[in-house]
Order: sequence, then C-alpha cells, then structure tokens
Amino acid sequence: MDRYLEPDPDDQVGQEKRAKTAGLRKEIECLRGRLGELTTNVSGDKRTASTVLRDLHGILSSTADPSTCPSRAGSAPATRLEFFEGLLGAEELEYLDAEATAIDAEIAGNKVAVKRLKAEVEEMWKVDEELDEQHPAGLPPPPPLLPPCSSTSLQP
Repeated sequence: MDRYLEPDPDDQVGQEKRAKTAGLRKEIECLRGRLGELTTNVSGDKRTASTVLRDLHGILSSTADPSTCPSRAGSAPATRLEFFEGLLGAEELEYLDAEATAIDAEIAGNKVAVKRLKAEVEEMWKVDEELDEQHPAGLPPPPPLLPPCSSTSLQP
C-alpha cells in the first residue's frame, strides 16, 4: 500500500526533466519572439548594427523576468546567457563582454550628464524664484509685449 502513496523516484526524475525541457522550450520561444521583434525593422537607416547589438545584449544579459516568460516564474533569477552555455565560443563571449562594458560605460556617462543637467535646471529655477522675490508686490505688472493698436484701425 505504501508503494502507491509515495511517488516513484524514477517518475519524479522524469517529470522534473520534462518540466525543465518544457521550461527551456518556452524560454527559447520567448527569446525567438524578442529576436523577431528586434530584426523586424532592421534596415539601412532605421536601426544600426550597434543598436541591434545593444538590444540583443540587453536580452541576453538581463535576468529572466517572469512577466515576459512565464516559464521562469518561481525559479531563481538567472541570466539568459546561461541558457546558451557552451554554444558561444570564447571569442564571442569576450566580444560580448567588451561590448557590454562599453555600453555600461556609456550608460553611466549618460546618467552623470543627466544629473548635471538636472542640477543646472534646478539652479536656473532658483535664480528665477529669486528674481520673482525681488520684484515688489505693490508695483503694477510689466507692460504687455504686444504693440499698441494704431488709431486708423479703430475708425468705423
């Protein structure tokens, strides 16, 4: 009777292998779909090789997101590159690593530039607020920038 209550270890191993295979197939389908999206608009001026490479690197190096590929739900986060382990040679991995480093450096530089621009804008707002505070409240508002109407246009 105990034989029927406890699952057979051989069946469990087989089920785990089938589940893992099904998960990998779904993951590959997700990647194929994303790759299809990337290559749909690849033509002369629309997308350059560097942007395609950047997007592909983003797909491969990002952690598997359960919202994009439900097969990864509940599992430990892993990089998508792990799914291609053994498929890429050392030269390809070095090239992707060099490109990833360059992209990360560019992103870091852009973040610094954005912070600097935000600081400049904040400084401009402070100067504008200081000028508003210096303007006495009792004075009339400045004259409008519109030219005065000519006397000939008022005649019927």
